[in-house]
Amino acid sequence: MLNLNQITPTVIESFTDYGSIIRNRAETQGDDLAYTFLENGINETASYTFSTLDYKAKSIAAYLQNIGAKRERVLIVMQSDLDYSMAFFGCLYAGATAVTTITPSTPEQVRRLGHVVKNANAKFVITKRNILDKLEARIAETEELKNIHWIIYDEIEVSKSVNWVEPNLNWNDIALLQYTSGSTASPKGVQVSHRNLGAIGHYHEEIFGMNQNDFGVTWLPQSHDMGLVFGILQSAFTGYPTCVMTPTAFLKKPIRWLKALSNYSASVSIVPNFAFDLCVENVKEEDFEDLDLSNFTLAANGAEPVQKSTLEKFTRVFARAGFNPSALGGAYGLAESTLAVTSTRRDEKHQFRSLDVSALEKGIALDVKSIDQKFRDVVSCGKPGNSVELRIVDPETLATLPRDKVGEILIKGPMTADGYWNNSIVTNSTFNVFTKEQTGPFLRTGDLGFLDEKGELYITGRQKDLIISQGKNHSPFDIELTAENCNPAIRPRQVSAFSFEAIYQEVVVVIAEIRRSYLKNVDPVKLGKEVMQKIVKEHQIPVFETLFVKRGECPKTTSGKIQRQRSKQMYLKKEFTVVGSFRNPMFKNLAV
Repeated sequence: MLNLNQITPTVIESFTDYGSIIRNRAETQGDDLAYTFLENGINETASYTFSTLDYKAKSIAAYLQNIGAKRERVLIVMQSDLDYSMAFFGCLYAGATAVTTITPSTPEQVRRLGHVVKNANAKFVITKRNILDKLEARIAETEELKNIHWIIYDEIEVSKSVNWVEPNLNWNDIALLQYTSGSTASPKGVQVSHRNLGAIGHYHEEIFGMNQNDFGVTWLPQSHDMGLVFGILQSAFTGYPTCVMTPTAFLKKPIRWLKALSNYSASVSIVPNFAFDLCVENVKEEDFEDLDLSNFTLAANGAEPVQKSTLEKFTRVFARAGFNPSALGGAYGLAESTLAVTSTRRDEKHQFRSLDVSALEKGIALDVKSIDQKFRDVVSCGKPGNSVELRIVDPETLATLPRDKVGEILIKGPMTADGYWNNSIVTNSTFNVFTKEQTGPFLRTGDLGFLDEKGELYITGRQKDLIISQGKNHSPFDIELTAENCNPAIRPRQVSAFSFEAIYQEVVVVIAEIRRSYLKNVDPVKLGKEVMQKIVKEHQIPVFETLFVKRGECPKTTSGKIQRQRSKQMYLKKEFTVVGSFRNPMFKNLAV
């Protein structure tokens, strides 16, 4: 077999599929540590070598093959731990298509699971007995979940690995259906082929610089592309070990992530912007005892918008633990490109620009020349690698725009997925786009941004989320940040701003949550009025209504992005649990 230390896109072609790469890893590094699970983010309760990974994956695969799951869609409904990882590898080895999903805990999430089952035409679900017992009543009420074959992971005999049969796949077979989180629309199943997984593994090594000397730590949900592809698959592809903890373990006590990085002298981790904020907000003086982040050389901020203030606060606070500012940088990616598209290089400090707001509203990235000018800080998400081509185009005409002009981001590269499952119309309009100059085909991302003269990519928002008021473009993120900073009673990162058309005019609504400690003492009417006045002052936008909702109801994706389109739907359908509100009297005759 080939040496994976010299793997390239050409060498990948010498393997049959992505699973064969992992099996080769077991042959060449069988005794090396692959994964360690930290129960509650603290205690080691399981450790697998690459040989153990291979053995468990073959056992699960043999079971799946025996019940006819080869080339079928298999949902994974489990806690985000090492068993989830093994279930995914088992699907790969069996020749099945894994469908990564969350374990539903609300009626809405159960309905979403039913939507995924129906769309994927799935016949099998891998879960655990305790999860199935909790879901039993809701399954009985959900038509799509009644007749599906529920596989109990706990009851699969690991000794059956000898019954595994080589699946005889090729690189064009679909390895994964990654259902989008639905930040702007209904979830769609991205078809990720074995070729896409191989290409992104090599691409990540190029732009992030991973190697076998690295050590990773991840708490990201494996139902999400960032948690699965970067957190789990990359370490198996490259051949370095990774510590795994659950998202709950991190959210309960964020310092556990940093302690794991310190205890294992880990070098690699990618998390969303909010995770860095949580660490700064929750760190205590005693947490710094024996905390050593000097080996943490790749701290990728992997969810837009990357905030300059977040990067500065994190580097300032954790400098005393040996953290190097050059380790922290931005990255941009999406499920439709399997994961990463651009990244700040490992040995480079992140770049940022302070842009003139009035110019930015017109789609021009112009640096401010005076401290008196109103500005917006934007952080670079780095550059693409050699195999990826980026274009910034006018969203309406698809004409290519020059540097420092804001437009929609188009992508072309080997990691670009094959399209959406069972959705040929949207696939064609998203994955097979040609520019006005007839170059392509490109993937149309729906994201807005610009390239500077150095080729660095800056993200400015989403096309569908853009708020247009009085002929000017406004980023909802800027409005949300203004509302959040207006009063300490408003929960950080729990604000959603969107617009909708009502009687021939576009009106803006702000949804926000109130901190628990302020609930009894704050007047929602006064607070709503304060938010409106601040937004009018900062952005010259009249707000139709400020709505304060029950804690946890502001909808977000699994990577922490605000779901503004979902917020709009919930607002128009009156689905929020309202704690309080204030409606602008200038719109008193406007009904919703």
